[in-house]
Amino acid sequence: MMCCLWLSEQRIETETTVATDYLRTIATLSVLDRIQITTEIAHGLLAKYILAAASLGGIDLTVLSSHGRTGFTRWVLGSVAHTLAHENTQSIFCAGDYNTHN
Repeated sequence: MMCCLWLSEQRIETETTVATDYLRTIATLSVLDRIQITTEIAHGLLAKYILAAASLGGIDLTVLSSHGRTGFTRWVLGSVAHTLAHENTQSIFCAGDYNTHN
């Protein structure tokens, strides 16, 4: 896996496991029982990956969380939420903590 050259393979595996466990926990909340939920962990150009997955059909809503980064950090890292807001043809719900500091 060569998605993140600055991260070790072990770190990527650990983060993937943490993310998978988190998404599994959220997807099984009782409040979401009547909603079909699909979760995936992806590496690399996430906005392009999400756009491609959404365009395959069957997706009514894309839900994501934003870090709320601004300024130089956002310029360097890019913004998945920003890209999806401008390029996605399906509905998007973006939540995030915008009271944090970069």
